[in-house]
Amino acid sequence: MIATPRVSVVLATYNAAEALEECIHSVVQQSHSNWELLIADGGSTDGTVDLIKRYESHIVWWQSCRDKGIYDAWNQALLHAHGDYVCFIGADDRLADPETLCAMADALGSKRPDVVSAKGQLIDNEDHPILTFGEAWDYKALRRHIRICHPGTWFKRDLFGIYGFFNLHYRIVADYEWLLRLPESTSAHFINRTIIRIGNGGVSRTQVWRRLRERREAQANCPRIGPSLAYLYWLDKLWRWPIARFLGLQH
Repeated sequence: MIATPRVSVVLATYNAAEALEECIHSVVQQSHSNWELLIADGGSTDGTVDLIKRYESHIVWWQSCRDKGIYDAWNQALLHAHGDYVCFIGADDRLADPETLCAMADALGSKRPDVVSAKGQLIDNEDHPILTFGEAWDYKALRRHIRICHPGTWFKRDLFGIYGFFNLHYRIVADYEWLLRLPESTSAHFINRTIIRIGNGGVSRTQVWRRLRERREAQANCPRIGPSLAYLYWLDKLWRWPIARFLGLQH
């Protein structure tokens, strides 16, 4: 009998106590039992630590100290993760339902691909859905943008030993820059199911111009893209972004 994969759920938070409990609860209530929860808090002063302590019996590792942002928090948590896979979520995110992790594990069967992705649903402050997004892994399309829904996606933990951790030079697109390091041989599996509900206040959605600049730099530094293509992609995005925003499309 093949053992179900163990997943390390890495949660980064800072002064988000109001949303954090629901996020933690969405993990704790999972029917799939082979998970571990790691929380890296950036030194919150809003009651976050007290909340974490209430759920301490469900958490394998946590810390609350000043860090250099979400990617630094993820990097620190990765040092303590022991799952076969790692997935990253934010304090204003939550797993879609109690069967989420079980559905992902069951869909894999005996397969152990490098990346396991699904769909995510962006929600507003009133918990209303804005859009659903997330497509299958596409190595060629990744040159221009992320097609997968990064929050909730499972990544083999070994990949971080091979390709390194997140580059703290990037404040918004370090996850994208890390994906660009993965080779064409990366194996992937897509599950046509919404697995995570994502708050709409993330920095990548509120600091759009900085995100575009950082993405251009990450693409320019990627050997398979380079500065010229990166600049063309950036120009293309500049005129598409206002249209996508007006139409309510992912951008």
